[in-house]
Amino acid sequence: MNISLYQYPLTVVLAVGFLLLTWVVFRFAGSKVVRVLGSWKAGALCMAVLVPFVMIEGTWRTALHHSTLFIVTVMAFLLCLGLSVMTKLRGGLRHNSHARNFVITHVGVYLMIGSSFWGAPDVTEAEISVSAQKGYNIASCDGHAMILPFTLKLDEFTIDMYEDGVSPRQYTSVIMVCDTTSGAKPVKVTTSVNHPGYYMGYKMYQASFDCAEEAGSVITIVRDPWMPLVYAGMIMLLAGILLIFSTHWRFKVLLPSILILTVAFTVASLARINFSILKPTLNSVWFVPHVMIYMVAYSAMAVSVVLAIADCLRRGKAAGAETKAGILSESLIRVSSALLLAGMLCGCFWAERAWGRYWGWDPKECWAAVTWLLTLIYIHLAPLRTRHGKMLLALLLIAFLAIQVTWYGVYYLPSNTGSIHSYASGQ
Repeated sequence: MNISLYQYPLTVVLAVGFLLLTWVVFRFAGSKVVRVLGSWKAGALCMAVLVPFVMIEGTWRTALHHSTLFIVTVMAFLLCLGLSVMTKLRGGLRHNSHARNFVITHVGVYLMIGSSFWGAPDVTEAEISVSAQKGYNIASCDGHAMILPFTLKLDEFTIDMYEDGVSPRQYTSVIMVCDTTSGAKPVKVTTSVNHPGYYMGYKMYQASFDCAEEAGSVITIVRDPWMPLVYAGMIMLLAGILLIFSTHWRFKVLLPSILILTVAFTVASLARINFSILKPTLNSVWFVPHVMIYMVAYSAMAVSVVLAIADCLRRGKAAGAETKAGILSESLIRVSSALLLAGMLCGCFWAERAWGRYWGWDPKECWAAVTWLLTLIYIHLAPLRTRHGKMLLALLLIAFLAIQVTWYGVYYLPSNTGSIHSYASGQ
């Protein structure tokens, strides 16, 4: 199934129709059906099906996200999210802070994934080489020629070098853009790495430069009309994450160990990067929060794993007994899952500013999503912890193993060739 066959306005009709279908199921299918389809079990099942798809794509760069089964699973996941939110809304939110946080986070996930899913066919991404000799309006899009509604002519191109005179710190292009449909006067648009230019709903990203053919500058042209909805979902998720912190970050005794691990993980993670000569893409305001949030998330999960093992050993002696270690471990994994999402969102904001796409199915992106999904499955299965503690501990260990792959294991995967996260030897 090729989702690119569908484009606006059909994509909007499909998105609205799916939302209406969800409401019809909620309203007329019966309470038992709604409870089953909108339950935490259904959500955990959908995420469990998605995990191997994303894992395989992140390991071998196979485009499984275009497969029929993946698309059906995403639609099932959206149906589950929609029904669960509607159920919470029917119960009322006025005096229930947990329900409010539930709705905020789940609506955020719905908007982010739903807008990305239904809006994917409407995203335009093309590359064009421009020079000062003449205007260009033919770009390359997925190996095909694409005629732009405007021409681009390079007015000025500069490369800011580091002190070594070889390594580029920043590329900047000043482009004369002329609308070919209205005959309006040309306007100047400036774009540099992490600072896109804007014109007629299009964004222009400084991709590279090409002196061999006297092109001067290579520009990526991106148009994504669904981006506001995606951003709305991301902002709602960040708000939900803040509420999660206020509920679960109540264990001051563990803060020193998490801080020590954070420092150690940060040093190990940044050891591969030469800070004296950073890639232009790394000169971003999102660099520090993206890395630091992930390091705190990794540290919180490491402590959570230790506590979960202690809890499992304790339960072996007193089956069914609630332990302090188990309570702290569950709170930590919730905080870690929220931080993993926050770190991923920072990466999405960064990627959108640098390359024009907040998600590119890069191996590190995929494995970060795998780790987050595994923690979400663990959280959704929390009601089973008393009877199936060992099973949940095994799932938590798998999630922690996925973190190791995300952190440094991706550099050894077949998919790492050409990864945007290969910073150690960057230009």
